[in-house]
Amino acid sequence: MDTSTTTTICNHCFQLNRVRVEASLGQEATCGKCKKALSCHDGVTDVSHAGLKAFLGKTALPVVVDFWAPWCGPCRAFAPTFIQVAGTFAGRVIFLKIDTEEHPEASQEFHVQGIPTLAMFKAGVERDRVSGALPPTAFTDWIVRLL
Repeated sequence: MDTSTTTTICNHCFQLNRVRVEASLGQEATCGKCKKALSCHDGVTDVSHAGLKAFLGKTALPVVVDFWAPWCGPCRAFAPTFIQVAGTFAGRVIFLKIDTEEHPEASQEFHVQGIPTLAMFKAGVERDRVSGALPPTAFTDWIVRLL
């Protein structure tokens, strides 16, 4: 498995794209199909509600989703941990973030009661979730246990 790349989705045309993790560090990646900018940074993709649903139906890799909001202190404090762990699992697990304030329908559909909420999906099906900001070791252990 290539750990220098990750898979992302275009929030415009919902095409899956492979992106070099290093390229997502400060450089703008574009969709191979529609040429629009991809919302991928540090190996993490910011998705819309429609993008999340499309992504879950198109990938065989495990997907970890961070349901968060910009006004949430624990969410902001957890963001560097999410990025750090995403780098550790690049090429093996896909990491997505969805802003529940911008996309409240995602919170409703996925029954998110509090934020941050982390959910692991495999083959489009939710396998587990945990609420609250986790330290890096606990977050890593949670992912390893589910893999």
